[in-house]
Amino acid sequence: MGACTLICCRHVLVMLLRMYWSTYSYWKLIKLRIRSLQ
Repeated sequence: MGACTLICCRHVLVMLLRMYWSTYSYWKLIKLRIRSLQ
């Protein structure tokens, strides 16, 4: 049970990290595009 919980926690953590990273990259891309338009 302990090992399963650890794996589940790690899986959720990786998912959150990936979500955060994709959002960060997306915003960076938008900011660059806005800067190039001005």
